[in-house]
Amino acid sequence: MKLYLIRHAPAEEPSQTAPAVDDERALTEKGKSRMVRAAAALKRLNVRPELILTSPLKRALETAALVAEGLGNIRVETLAELAPGAELSALTAAIRAHHALNELALVGHQPDLGRLAAFLIAGAPDACEVAIGKGGVALVSGDFAAPARFTLGWLLLPRMLRRL
Repeated sequence: MKLYLIRHAPAEEPSQTAPAVDDERALTEKGKSRMVRAAAALKRLNVRPELILTSPLKRALETAALVAEGLGNIRVETLAELAPGAELSALTAAIRAHHALNELALVGHQPDLGRLAAFLIAGAPDACEVAIGKGGVALVSGDFAAPARFTLGWLLLPRMLRRL
């Protein structure tokens, strides 16, 4: 399975007075524009997930929608386990439920996506640091037979994607 780990694009700054509204932070106009360009680059790289699973937070939902449209109207589903702070074991179980797919995209947040990548590659979420910038994408591929059975295909910084 190929897993594309996509961090949401740049979003509005967190509110100092209302931290509970973090879930509703939207992408900035600059973030939207950058993600449209990133999606075009992914299309040129022949990225074609069969499904996009996204965090339920607004900035991730918006990012997933832009990627889905840019790649040719890929189906998007919300996955609660992609919300910040979700249990890694629950997330990997949710991904395993899609084992029949060849390519799957996940849109979420740091440090959770980086911890997932480290777990899949090295067998432990703290074994290495995989830093995915806002609007960046990592490709890991392998199978879920056991931890550490995935390899890092590439990690594209947002500025790299925009230049492709």
